[in-house]
Amino acid sequence: MWSTVPSTDTRKIRLENGLGAGDIKLDNVLTSGFYEIRAYTRWMTNWGEEACFSRVFPIFGRPRHEGDYSNRSMDDNTGLKRLPDMRDTKEDKSSDYNIGIYPEGGHFVEGLVNRVAFQVTDEYGRPLACSGVLLSADGDTVCQVETVHSGRGVFVCNGIAGLSLEMQDSSGVSFSRSLPEPEKSGCAFRVVSTNTEMVNVEASFSSDMYGKDFGFTIMHNGGIIAFHSFTAGKEPSRFRFSRQSMPEGVSELMVYDASGRILADRLLFVLHELSEQDSIRVVSSSSNLQPCGLVSLDVFARPDTEISLSAIDAETMTGGNTLGVRQWKLLSSEVRGYIENAGYYVESDDAEHRVAQDLLMMVQGWRRYDWKVMSGQTPFKISELCEDGMYLSGSLYPTSKKAKVDGVNIDAVLYNSAGQVLRGHTVSDSTGYYSFSLPDCFGRWNLILQAGKDKESRYSIGIDRSFSPKEKRAFAYSETELISPPDANLLTKSGTVPEYDSISVLAGDSSKILPDLSVEGRRPYDDARKWWESESYGRSTSKLYYDCEKECAQIVDSGGDVPEFQKWLMERNEFFDGMPRQVYYDTFEDGKNNLDTIMDAIKLDEQIEVLIKDLHNYDRLTDGRPVVKPEEEKYTSALHDPVEDESIISRPYKIYNDGLGYKNKPVVWVVDNRYFALTNMPKFTDKFEIVAWNMGAKNSTSDMPVLLDEVKSVYISEDVSECRKYVNLNVLDRVKPVTVFVYTNHASRYKKKGVRRTYFQGYNIPKTFEMKDYSILPPMDDFRRTIFWAPSVRTDKNGRATVEFYNNSTCREMYISAECITDDGCALSN
Repeated sequence: MWSTVPSTDTRKIRLENGLGAGDIKLDNVLTSGFYEIRAYTRWMTNWGEEACFSRVFPIFGRPRHEGDYSNRSMDDNTGLKRLPDMRDTKEDKSSDYNIGIYPEGGHFVEGLVNRVAFQVTDEYGRPLACSGVLLSADGDTVCQVETVHSGRGVFVCNGIAGLSLEMQDSSGVSFSRSLPEPEKSGCAFRVVSTNTEMVNVEASFSSDMYGKDFGFTIMHNGGIIAFHSFTAGKEPSRFRFSRQSMPEGVSELMVYDASGRILADRLLFVLHELSEQDSIRVVSSSSNLQPCGLVSLDVFARPDTEISLSAIDAETMTGGNTLGVRQWKLLSSEVRGYIENAGYYVESDDAEHRVAQDLLMMVQGWRRYDWKVMSGQTPFKISELCEDGMYLSGSLYPTSKKAKVDGVNIDAVLYNSAGQVLRGHTVSDSTGYYSFSLPDCFGRWNLILQAGKDKESRYSIGIDRSFSPKEKRAFAYSETELISPPDANLLTKSGTVPEYDSISVLAGDSSKILPDLSVEGRRPYDDARKWWESESYGRSTSKLYYDCEKECAQIVDSGGDVPEFQKWLMERNEFFDGMPRQVYYDTFEDGKNNLDTIMDAIKLDEQIEVLIKDLHNYDRLTDGRPVVKPEEEKYTSALHDPVEDESIISRPYKIYNDGLGYKNKPVVWVVDNRYFALTNMPKFTDKFEIVAWNMGAKNSTSDMPVLLDEVKSVYISEDVSECRKYVNLNVLDRVKPVTVFVYTNHASRYKKKGVRRTYFQGYNIPKTFEMKDYSILPPMDDFRRTIFWAPSVRTDKNGRATVEFYNNSTCREMYISAECITDDGCALSN
């Protein structure tokens, strides 16, 4: 799941019989706005991000009063909202309108009768209903045109030059678009499938193709279901086939020559009416609904079928996209971009819906399967293999020219917090590639990899795990438009009881809602460090978050070097300005300012970890100088804080005039929830007063990380009140500092040669849906919006399953969603 920032969170889900379930905790969601969730297998990424499931949905701000969802708000300052400015400020609206031209078959051919689809949208991509005319180059009217459905329409014309569309919207605004210049040679395609049960296909060719052999193919889900060869002539070539004989969903019709080159192609959508057996029916056995009362549902579907079922408080639904599994499998997975009201296209197979389906196929079609690749004209590169289990694989990157990557011994150790340990050994191939096969692992594991022997190791160890589709993209207006939520399909306010799928509401005086109890005390925290260094402190007011552990792993996995932390921040976020300042050391020979310069000056011994710890806490040393070799005395100034340094405003409290700033503002650095330093602080002519230091700078034991692999996460808060929790100066309101929270992983800064310490993410351990058991507890305030969720409800041999759960304290209307994909690939829903 992600928004404008990199992945908010990622989960690895284990599939059993094609079904997987997981959850994403929203703790890392710093702001309200629109977010995207993507689901994919590693194999799917070979076809690009279009092949991956995508859903954009809104996350609103926390309500002021618990349970009151009537005032839904989003943060306007984060850029996540992306709602358009609806103010009418432009005098000329025509420049904002767009007309897309889509010749059927993909080509507008000279001298042939062409069928052309078009779509009219405004500047936000919203469809417009309008009408107009097709004009010739001389300005004569060729035909009248108008939109039919969702801003789309179609017309028929001869392939001549100089044609243009002149359109006018309902308010009288006119706009135009020229048709493309006709091609001298080609094939004009025409498919008629809306009025009869037969699909009629007509292919016309330019004169230079008469007498040549061509092929006509129908392809569905990457497989050829029909083929016919023919010879082109003066008369159009015609084909007919039954809609009933076609598989349900999107198919591709193609005409190609002997070399496999496609001359014309288009998509065709076929929908079959579902039988009662191929559906899901939900019946309530409860006669009424009470606050915190028991709800019992009987679910009817095919025998021995797994169904995903959820119950939602209908009055709290956000109005986001409610695309179901049937719409996704049959339509959305085969059509490029967002489909407005996708459910409309799969709700009926009458003539009106067929016209809308056909226009959608002509305008918004995307070819999942590339014929050029399938026919061998274009090579297909498989970069990601199909996973049948869990693997740990990667490549060795030599750090010296003499190092060979062939036949290198590689050892791996994985261990988790439960005390489980896995060990493995392998040897790299001629390219430096290695692979381990692992048993099913759940949760996060620590990983240690070693390549070669200690003294001979000259390798950086990369791991193959960055195969996610591209994240950064702009959400279309249609994806962020809040549509009307679906009607409740189980409960009604009126209290009337239909034949099924309905419960009346009953909330008598006998049911009383009890307020929540306040907790006077809590049990001691098991791990004090986790509590003191909890990221919830930095997350509370921050607008930006970086998963540094993940981003550093991606750099090293591809063979890169671990960057310096502050320099990486500047490259990652352009709002950071100034020059990085290492608070522990101020000057270096030749202006160098990095850890390597210092490490070269230090005599490493058996106490190196202690020495490095002291190095980064030099203010607690006797004289602030490490032990150095005589010939390296020139480096002693690296840790010597000069007496005269105009950039130091306050030495005891680490306030500096230089260092990194953020948006030209000072930065308060908080490391592991302890104040560390204040950089880029302007010097005032009047003296400022240090009012309070709530976290005790002098006694701080947290060090500023030097390299990126020492950092777990970073949060950036522009809330001035946040920095007052750590430092309070009487000039804060004038300078408005930004607080940067840095959380470290407490790993040793000493890196053993040829050894890489990182993590391995196992399968997600999904949380069990929790609800209170009101058969034991009395009714109380309960504002769950999702009243029940079960990823797998299995019907018995008679096709029936019974589900019971408890209502919340306020729900009067309920929306039930029940969906599944059967073993034979049929998508079912209620």
